Amino acid sequence: MSGLYRTIFESIVGRLILAFVLPTCVMTFLLITLTTMSEYRDLMASSEQHLSATTSLLALRIEEQNHEASSTSQRMAEAQISGMFGDRATSLKFAKTILENYPDITAAYFGYEPNADDADADAASSDIPPAAMDGSGRFIPYWDITDLNTRALELRPLVEMETNDYYRGAKERFEQTGKVEATFTEPYVYEGKMIVEHTYPIVLNNEFMGVAGVDRGLVEVEQQLRRFAKESQVDLFLISAKGRFIATTIDPMLESQSDPSSLLKTQAVAETDYGELFGGILGNKKPTFLVNSIDPVDGEKYFFFSAEIPTGDWTLILRKSEAAILTPIRSQLWKNATFASVGFLCIICILIFVVLRMARRIRQAASAAGQVAAGDLTQELGDIKCKDETGMLLRSLGTMTDNLNSLVGNVKHASIKLNSTATELAATSREQQSTASSFGASSTQIAAAVKQISSTTGELVETMTEVSDAANDATGLATAGQQGLTEMESNMRGLDEATSSFGDKLSVINEKAANITGIVTTITKVADQTNLLSVNAAIEAEKAGEYGVGFLVVAREIRRLADQTASATLDIEQMVAQMQSAVSAGVMEMDRFTDQVRHSVKDVEHISNQLSEVIARVAENTARFERVNESMQSQAQGADQINSAMSQLTTHASGSTDAADECARAASELQDSIGSLKSSISSFQLRAE
Repeated sequence: MSGLYRTIFESIVGRLILAFVLPTCVMTFLLITLTTMSEYRDLMASSEQHLSATTSLLALRIEEQNHEASSTSQRMAEAQISGMFGDRATSLKFAKTILENYPDITAAYFGYEPNADDADADAASSDIPPAAMDGSGRFIPYWDITDLNTRALELRPLVEMETNDYYRGAKERFEQTGKVEATFTEPYVYEGKMIVEHTYPIVLNNEFMGVAGVDRGLVEVEQQLRRFAKESQVDLFLISAKGRFIATTIDPMLESQSDPSSLLKTQAVAETDYGELFGGILGNKKPTFLVNSIDPVDGEKYFFFSAEIPTGDWTLILRKSEAAILTPIRSQLWKNATFASVGFLCIICILIFVVLRMARRIRQAASAAGQVAAGDLTQELGDIKCKDETGMLLRSLGTMTDNLNSLVGNVKHASIKLNSTATELAATSREQQSTASSFGASSTQIAAAVKQISSTTGELVETMTEVSDAANDATGLATAGQQGLTEMESNMRGLDEATSSFGDKLSVINEKAANITGIVTTITKVADQTNLLSVNAAIEAEKAGEYGVGFLVVAREIRRLADQTASATLDIEQMVAQMQSAVSAGVMEMDRFTDQVRHSVKDVEHISNQLSEVIARVAENTARFERVNESMQSQAQGADQINSAMSQLTTHASGSTDAADECARAASELQDSIGSLKSSISSFQLRAE
């Protein structure tokens, strides 16, 4: 037991197996198990999705057929509304044309309300076939295919209109809701054929006038389901809105050779063995529905997939046995498990082979390392051709042995030379002590001189900083003065423009005064004429005697007013003359002032230019001062660095003295170490020895 324990837990082979092979086996087994389970779930989900999509696709095909038939009846009704209503001959041909052009349709018809087109009374004398109406002349033509193979047509009147949903149901739905929508009847067997009726109400002026409809045989639907069921190895059930089997692929195809009572077709689902199972499926209104249950008839487990067919509210149910679904899945899983097991065994064999080879090389390396540890450097490992880590380890051990053999030999030879070198080193260290002492005194003197230079340089830097600051202040003051002159120049130019404007306005005033003089002259002339007229009026009033007394008074007043006007115009003329004289003098003064302002502007410009020159010169000197200041600062920093370096040099000189002492002590210790080294390497056995 203890031997087995050492073999497993103390040997490199056992540890490698426990560390690598066993975990690899466990992880590989878990990986295969988890992968198989995941693949099983994926395959099952893929199969379910495929069957669900297949059910939905087949339901969509049936939905397209139902929708096409409903659309056909709607087009027939819309044709009536668009102008065909009442045209019985055209309507009859139109229904026949529909039947001839749509292979899935087995009958096409119109059904008018009694006397809806006001032509029932005259129908007997018209050229409409009697088979297209009833005894009262009501238009109810029904085109029917009597033989599906030859597509032979027969015309006859509609029957059971007031009891069946194709007419009565469409009418009641419109009267109750007021909506014009298609009617989809429950499938039933008519004259040996399973049919479904699609009708659409004819409504004119919001009044029900009848229906247009088509019958669609479901034989083709059943054949389509059987073909699909045979190709896909599934069973299909088509169930109506009222819960009756429309078609099923588990019934025999030739019903005449079977007991009709045993067939599911046309039977109510609730009355069959599938009532409870399919009842739960039909009660679920999801687009697709999946049930995994036991079939109540044969007792086997099946997957049931359902899909809704909106037009007609039908339900399609697909059934496939669990064994049929699981057989290919299990076959695939067994193949995968077989491949995985073979791969697993190959991996185990490879791992064991690698572990054994690795363990053999590690044992060889351990043996070589033990001999080296014992001081035996005479062994040779030979040519190692393996390129993995163990091969690298063996090659490295061989190289290490060779290097140690060479190193120990060289150490033996070098120890002799080191002994003489230690003696020479002791003598040299004593000479360095004296040299370091004299160098320390010289470095102290140099450090004092450098310190004085650094102090002087610092004072010069402060002076240059003050000069640079003064130059910057002068530049700032000159710049401010220049800005003031610029503002003054701008103000002088504004004053020049204002005086020019003021002179122009005085000229305008002078012109207006001249105009006033002309007006005053005109007023004077009018006053003279008025005075003359008043004299003439006074003369005429004198001539008139007592009849002209009143007029004479008026003439005197007019003459007095004319005299006053002449006197006022004279005063105005004198005032205008004085104003013209004053304005002329003002214009001359403004011209002279304008000239002075312009000269002042030129002087300000000249002063501003000179001040700009001064600012430029000061700025140049400021830049030079700054450069000199920077140079002095650099020199000051250099002096500080020299001072610091000399201090360090002095410290190093002192340290060199100490180092020389240490070197002497080290030389003595080296001699002692060489003796110890000789005694240590004497235990190694070299190949050359």
